[in-house]
Order: sequence, then structure tokens, then C-alpha cells
Amino acid sequence: MNYKKQNLEYYCNLFKKNKYSPQSLGWKNKKSAFMRFNDLISNFFLKENSILNKKNSILDVGCGLGYLIDDFRIKNFFYTGIDINNNFIELNKKKFPKKYSFICGDFLELKNKKKYDYIVQSGLLNYKVKLNKYSYAEMFLRKMFHLSNIAISCNFLSTKARIKHKKNFYYDPEKILKICYKMTNNLILKNDTFPFEFTVVLFKNKKIDKLTSTFAYKF
Repeated sequence: MNYKKQNLEYYCNLFKKNKYSPQSLGWKNKKSAFMRFNDLISNFFLKENSILNKKNSILDVGCGLGYLIDDFRIKNFFYTGIDINNNFIELNKKKFPKKYSFICGDFLELKNKKKYDYIVQSGLLNYKVKLNKYSYAEMFLRKMFHLSNIAISCNFLSTKARIKHKKNFYYDPEKILKICYKMTNNLILKNDTFPFEFTVVLFKNKKIDKLTSTFAYKF
């Protein structure tokens, strides 16, 4: 069984058991999910003041049941969610207004070259399958970065976790950071919310403010 079938089977089984709930995505509860979302998107607004720009677009990779839409900070964004699980996609199309778009498919096989201001991914890379997870993570991050205009963010379970589950893969933060630095040195590694996972945020902007010698942002 290849990684895609394994991943799809895992979430289909969760969905059969838990139906429309955070547990269908492998989450403990909705509160922890939204804390995770905050880690993913909070630095977008601190850097570029995007909350004031209603024209920004965001791609949610592995969107699941579309819970990210419930975050008030992206209510006015042009939102697109992509997931390989058709059960999730069909539910989302019925639940959410038509202004939100959903795609059923594999992000790495996405042939649409459309770019998005922001691209986020939460939890999709943490399920243990038989492939080189670091190479796979790098492919994922590179495609996200290539298709973004402003920034991307992605979270990973950490090798620093004290308790580990057999079904999950845990990443060495230093190895992921090394991969990220191949793309940009304007980045954040955030590990101050959950002790067992970390988030990386990568910015496309490489312009330097000559006065302060810092990255130049639009505030």
C-alpha cells in the first residue's frame, strides 16, 4: 500500500468512527486545534498586517473539515482548501458558502499553477508511512513555498516529545530548519505552544531595510 492510500484509509476510518468532529482529523478537541491554527497564521499578520487586506488568498493544504475558516482573521480571505479525502470535500461544499473553494486531490500532484498569498498545512505530514519522510517534507515545503506570494506555515510532531505514538512520525526540528534555510533565511521556528510539536513559518520577502538592516515589511 502506498503512502497516499495509507493516509486516505487512516482518515476514512477516523471519519467512519467519529463523523463530523475534530476527532475525525485525529485532533483531541477543537480548542487545541485552534491553538494550532494560531501558531500557523498569527505571524502572517504581525509581519504584513494582512488582517486589513480583504483581498489576500490562502490555500489550506489537507483542509480536512475546513475548521480554519472559523478563524475570524481569515473570514474575508479568498480561501481554498485541498484534501485527498472526498468525504471531507463534499461535506465542506455543503456546509460553507460558495465563496470558499474546495479541491479534492493530492497537493503534490496539483497541476494548477495558481499562486496564493499564504499557504498553510497542519498535521498532514505526521502520519507514519513507508517513505523517506524528510525528503517528502522537503518536497511539500518547496511546493508550498513556490506557489506562495507572501508566506507559508507548516507544523510537525517533534522528536523532543516525551511521549510518542507508534502511528506517528516525529521530526528533528534541526533537520527541518536546515531544509527551510535552503529556501529562505527569513523564517520562524515556533515551539512555545505544544511541547510535542513545532511550527515553521517561511516568508518570501528578502528585502532589507537599509536604515535598520532588518527585513523590510509593509506595516
